[in-house]
Amino acid sequence: MGLVRENKEHLNKAGFGYTASIAFKDVGEKKRTSKYLSRDAIKGLLKDKQMIPCKVVVTATGYKAYYTKSLFIPIADVFSALSDYDSFR
Repeated sequence: MGLVRENKEHLNKAGFGYTASIAFKDVGEKKRTSKYLSRDAIKGLLKDKQMIPCKVVVTATGYKAYYTKSLFIPIADVFSALSDYDSFR
């Protein structure tokens, strides 16, 4: 769950640039409850992966939700963000 935005600093470079604000949650059995995962839990789940798939959902009142094809977030970027967050604490 989260937001994906264009990275304005990347405009004049090759490839795509994005900023993703994502949250990892553990959803209860009947999807009635959820809780955010700790950084250690996230690292444990992702340690053997290279990328994780996600979809962007665009919604607007009066329109059906639009789901993108799968996008893949590099795990190295997730770990880098977790490390950056730890260094600010």
